[in-house]
Amino acid sequence: MLENFTGEVVKMLRLKVLEVFPVLTQLIADSWPLILSDHMYEADALQVQTCIYSGSNVLLSADKKLVTKAIRMGIRAIDTEDESKIKELLEK
Repeated sequence: MLENFTGEVVKMLRLKVLEVFPVLTQLIADSWPLILSDHMYEADALQVQTCIYSGSNVLLSADKKLVTKAIRMGIRAIDTEDESKIKELLEK
């Protein structure tokens, strides 16, 4: 499993479709309100804050709850299992 993950990460880095961000103190601090008031999981809150910090124009996730929460926050988010939305995103 770890070997597959590593292979996918390396492949995405080579294709320049993945950018890795360090977990900065500010990202962690900005995640706390989401964890406390919105009852988000820590990792989900960190993903949302990283999306905002990085200036990403879309958050991709297979986690339907995370996608729904991100949309409610005004973030463009797409469920990776929704093939029509992924195709639409790639065609732009």
